[in-house]
Amino acid sequence: MVLPTTASDAKGMLLAAIKDDNPVVFLEHRWVHYAMEHVPAEAVPAPLDGPKKIRKGDDLTLLASSYMTLEAIRAAEALGREGVGVDLFDLRVARPLTLSAVIASVKRTGRLLTVDTGWRAFGLGAEISAQVVEACFEHLKAAPKRIGLPGHPTPSSRALAKAYYPTSGDIAAAAADLSGLNETRIASLRQTLDAERSDVPFDIPHPSFKGPF
Repeated sequence: MVLPTTASDAKGMLLAAIKDDNPVVFLEHRWVHYAMEHVPAEAVPAPLDGPKKIRKGDDLTLLASSYMTLEAIRAAEALGREGVGVDLFDLRVARPLTLSAVIASVKRTGRLLTVDTGWRAFGLGAEISAQVVEACFEHLKAAPKRIGLPGHPTPSSRALAKAYYPTSGDIAAAAADLSGLNETRIASLRQTLDAERSDVPFDIPHPSFKGPF
């Protein structure tokens, strides 16, 4: 099960999925369809593996998947300005779920935050947290946290949708709390991230998104 985030992964992993003799479920979140970056013109398959480390830090391990990786990148950048070093991973592949790199990271940082686009209960974050706790319980400095969708149907109301989808502010606040920042700094961090997108409608999830829904 493949969950691409970037344009290059979407192309390369799709080519690899087509070439693979085994069944491959390829899940593209509609909010990443407009993410842009340089993509090689050649038809070069990308490895069907993960997680992929995209930022190095010593204070917290953050594992995100699909669209939430884009939000996590913004959160990690803001946390870095506050002196919190984030070891950030893009999951890329949900099954087989290979967590050796994440477990090694948590043994070093002592903290884990997972973020995915599914429901918080019974989701990827729950399974990842369980496996990490089993593998490195004695190394944890705090209980793992997971961010996902709340346990009710996706709302069509604008008022409800605004509180439904996690944002970079939610991720940064949870990570900052895990890392021991005080409430004042956490509030300032969230305020900064919210201000960065204050002129963007809440139902446009990311500056790269240009779709109608």
